[in-house]
Amino acid sequence: MGAECGGAGPPEPYTKGYVEPNIAYWTKAIELIDATMNVLKRFDLVTEKATTASTDLREQAEFLLNCSKKELAGKKLTEQEHRQIEAIGAAFENISLNLVKEPDQYLMGWSDVNGADKKIAVVADVYTANAGNNPNKSVLYEAVGPAHEIYVVVEIDGYLYLTRGAVFSYREFQEDIAAPRTTDEEWQQNLETEPDKGIPDWMKEIMVPLKGKSLDNEHVFYSSGC
Repeated sequence: MGAECGGAGPPEPYTKGYVEPNIAYWTKAIELIDATMNVLKRFDLVTEKATTASTDLREQAEFLLNCSKKELAGKKLTEQEHRQIEAIGAAFENISLNLVKEPDQYLMGWSDVNGADKKIAVVADVYTANAGNNPNKSVLYEAVGPAHEIYVVVEIDGYLYLTRGAVFSYREFQEDIAAPRTTDEEWQQNLETEPDKGIPDWMKEIMVPLKGKSLDNEHVFYSSGC
């Protein structure tokens, strides 16, 4: 007996994704990308990296805007669109890697990145309260901590699904005005000993602490092809 390899069998499964259908957000995102490039052009600051990133980001934003319009209109996304959503994290990772890499440097993945750019936790001083009639002079910081997981129930093709994604963790805190301004590197080090620093009270009401590491119980599909 003999058998030819390949062919037949059920169609290859794919993961169905969902885009938050916020038309105003995606529209403004596209406008921001265009406005940023216009400013760079006006001051002759356009680089190859900026052009590539702008083109790629605009393409992704237009795709997400189109998906949003289809979802709100009750139209099903195509298999190709679901597959693009499934790989969109990798697409944005490649855009980010291209921005942070040095000339002639090859970065295979985020594990190859070193320094403060490797983490999403960043900080910025946004207001200095140093008025003469203020006895408690301080500096207001806004920051981002490690990414949090978010769970949302969404409708996909007429069925309700519990979806999981990533969301920025907003932080806000004050420091003495005499202290040196905090850098991204210092902020990332602070989070190692104070992981909850700066979490506002309104965020604590919608956060659920995770006890222990979650187990991966997702299905893994294997191909029997040669």
